[in-house]
Amino acid sequence: ANNFILNNSAITGGGIYSNAQNTIISNNIIASNKATNAGGGIATKSTISTISNNSIIGNSSFWDGGGTYCATSELYYINNEISGNASEYYGGGISISNGTNNIIKNTFSNNYARRKGGAIKSSYGTNTIKDNVIANNTVEIDGGGLHLLAGLNSVVNNVIYNNSAEMDGDGIYLSFIF
Repeated sequence: ANNFILNNSAITGGGIYSNAQNTIISNNIIASNKATNAGGGIATKSTISTISNNSIIGNSSFWDGGGTYCATSELYYINNEISGNASEYYGGGISISNGTNNIIKNTFSNNYARRKGGAIKSSYGTNTIKDNVIANNTVEIDGGGLHLLAGLNSVVNNVIYNNSAEMDGDGIYLSFIF
């Protein structure tokens, strides 16, 4: 907690990488980090991850999650500022795979992904996306704000505005939802 994590690079998790049983990342400034694979700012493959009250700004990745990449069993992503992050493929702000994911009271702004999910891209998870501001995010293909692929998704009480997708779903793109 209370760290400045700046200008680092790695294959996965440019700023922070964790595959611990339980991970708590809170009250940090995580900025200008780079991953050549996934998780420019943060990458976690933990059983339970709590990521809260961080500023995740100006990070980049080639593949997944310019700001954050999570492949966890249970994620709590709460009250973060996620801004100005970029991914060449998926999830400019955050990319999530599988698990039970709680994305609550965050601000996602000015993030970019080339393919899917300017702010948030999730695949095959059970997601609660609630009380977030998702604004001014951009993607070249689908889901300027959100790209949700399969899974069980609850998207409630968010402010989603001024996002842009060159193809489909400026605000939200849903695919194969069950």
